[in-house]
Amino acid sequence: MRTVFIPVASPLHDEKAVQELIHQYREGVKDVDSFTPLIASEEEVQSVNIRQDDVALIGVLTGGTEHLILAIAKRAHTIALLPHPTQNSLPASIEAQSRLSLSGYSSVIIKEWPPKDSVRSYVKAWKAVSSLKNYVFGLLGRPSPWLVYSSGYDIEKELEERLGISFKFISLNEVYRQYRLIDEDEARELAVQITSRAVDVEVPMNEVIKSVKLYLAIKKILEKEGIKAFTIRCFDIIKSLDTTACLPLALLNSKGFVAGCEGDVPALLSMVVLKELTGKPGFMGNIAWVKKNRFLLAHCTVPLDLPTKYKLRTHFESGRGVGISGIIEEGVKVTLVRIDPLTQSMRVVKGKVISGFPQSNQHCRTQLWIESSDSIKLVTEPIGNHYVLIYGDYYEVLKWVAEAMDLYLL
Repeated sequence: MRTVFIPVASPLHDEKAVQELIHQYREGVKDVDSFTPLIASEEEVQSVNIRQDDVALIGVLTGGTEHLILAIAKRAHTIALLPHPTQNSLPASIEAQSRLSLSGYSSVIIKEWPPKDSVRSYVKAWKAVSSLKNYVFGLLGRPSPWLVYSSGYDIEKELEERLGISFKFISLNEVYRQYRLIDEDEARELAVQITSRAVDVEVPMNEVIKSVKLYLAIKKILEKEGIKAFTIRCFDIIKSLDTTACLPLALLNSKGFVAGCEGDVPALLSMVVLKELTGKPGFMGNIAWVKKNRFLLAHCTVPLDLPTKYKLRTHFESGRGVGISGIIEEGVKVTLVRIDPLTQSMRVVKGKVISGFPQSNQHCRTQLWIESSDSIKLVTEPIGNHYVLIYGDYYEVLKWVAEAMDLYLL
């Protein structure tokens, strides 16, 4: 799938004015994959390189172009009309969009001049969504049994059919086998580096070494299989290896992989979308408590480059292995996302961190209290437990992601 900018104008146009408009458009849509020459006739529509999976951003330079827009729509996957304030551009866009909507075409009008943030968000969203078809999601063990809503073959089938994502199952026995092959000295060297960067270490060095060995084992498997994103049935590892996956996932998320917990595929999908949009890793956490307009997001793993500081503690539920207690700066704006393939919806929650310092020994180790007007919906309108947090306000671009994925925005 490509994003393509296509300028259209009536044959009766002011050449100088149109060229000036094209220059202004090109500056605002410079992130698209391709530009076509000016189109002023239906014959020219047939001659330009437009593919059926293209997202066509049409610069409506003049009025009298509605028929050209419809001709392009018959050849492209999705249409975004980009009007400007003069030359009867918006009237033509409204007329054409009315017909496109009635005929069932995927189309929008983006009224922004000069084209800037909204248009760039639209392009970024489509690029992120189109990248999903290149993903193979690794399933290291089957999902945890308590994920009664967030797992199942119906979810995997939905992602395969709608988004082109494929899945590769890897037995935990292979993880255990690779773990036993890891060089102890290599693991110790990395463990020393990790502990030296922590503000506090509450676990013995041999526990950190075991956890690092697991990281190296998983990393070796991912590189061998060509997998960039995976989720793991982590609790079984505690029984088999007497360590936890919390630190390995934290390290892998900081090293360019997308690593999710417990086999939660919808949460993994949410993490991947955010990574493609922002280039940054997300923090996957439990909705641990909700109180009025605030909620607690907590988990025992967090990408190591996300908190300002971190402590190494044990895993909360088991009291074993290594858990990450991240300290997050207060006042930071955040966006939380969960994509739900079952209801074909996406929830986007904007908020602000009001406490990023772990305060409780009765919750997972990294704990963020977040203020948001949408807090109560997490309980009253649930679509699964795990949410993914990213720094910053990404609501506008995520609206376009929802449209590109044909998801209902909650």
